[in-house]
Amino acid sequence: MKQYSEEELKLLTQVLPSVATQLRGAMANVYTAAQKLVPPDARDADEKIDRTASVFSQSYYQMYRVIGNLNDAAFLAETTPFPLYNDDIVGLCRSVCEKVEGLFDLSGVTLDFTADCESHIIGMDAERMERLLLNLLSNALKFTPRGGKVSVSVKTGGRNVLLTVSDT
Repeated sequence: MKQYSEEELKLLTQVLPSVATQLRGAMANVYTAAQKLVPPDARDADEKIDRTASVFSQSYYQMYRVIGNLNDAAFLAETTPFPLYNDDIVGLCRSVCEKVEGLFDLSGVTLDFTADCESHIIGMDAERMERLLLNLLSNALKFTPRGGKVSVSVKTGGRNVLLTVSDT
């Protein structure tokens, strides 16, 4: 494990997460304003506007991931393993898919979620799992053309869970 200087620790644990918080708020405002300026019916009516809005949406999520990485810089200074808590992996995945479904709709990409059970409790860090799934979905959306499909699947078997994200 790397030993950090006092200045490096302050940067990792205070400065970068603070910058990330400020950027996250500003980016949310930018995204909301863009959605109001170019509503879905305007995108449907003009292919050029739709392409531009899709590029904007994808760029927004790329920036959002960068902001998340700035926020995660504090984890580099941690010396203990990630804590695990009992939580519902199926519910978490379903919730994440519901959160991003609108972006998929705007991009003309179908998002499909399936699970072989309604709920499955596992030991996990829900925040990190959500960020991981958001990163996978962001990548899938980025590389899936309009009219394509992204599928999220949760399969359980005894003590095992298989989370799959696939795209066309």
